[in-house]
Amino acid sequence: GLNVAYLSGTYSSAQYRSIIGTGPFREKQGERAHYTELAIQDIQSEASKLEGIDVLLTSEWPDTFWSTASKKQVQNPVDQRFASPAVRRLFFELKPRYHVHASADTYRFRKAEQGPHGFISSSIALAQANDDDSSQRWWQLMTIRSSHSGEARHTVKVKSQAS
Repeated sequence: GLNVAYLSGTYSSAQYRSIIGTGPFREKQGERAHYTELAIQDIQSEASKLEGIDVLLTSEWPDTFWSTASKKQVQNPVDQRFASPAVRRLFFELKPRYHVHASADTYRFRKAEQGPHGFISSSIALAQANDDDSSQRWWQLMTIRSSHSGEARHTVKVKSQAS
């Protein structure tokens, strides 16, 4: 089976390191739920019990990525309100074979070595479905097979109380 990890919510530097409430999510009335550092730690802890992560699902993009051309970390080409340093941390620590994210409403597919991080990952950014442009068919890129032996299926999850 596939090992899938996901992170719901969005990054807020003010809420991320919050210890008030000590939960994985923080909410203010009228705002979206923001994950805290505890959510990231929970996912890492659960993932460490598995043989590796096949798919990482997040709404946000990592704030930076490993550029094979520049041979260094560079800023992702999206508005930074759709990017997160916490997602970058999860991406490089979990080393998923696929990372699927969507909040910037921009299509992108990139399969690349991750330099000194020691793994290859396919990054798949999703956008609003559009039947008019056949070049934007993300579903052609998502044939995912498990790299792990056995029949057991595992999911790493942290649920938002807002869901």
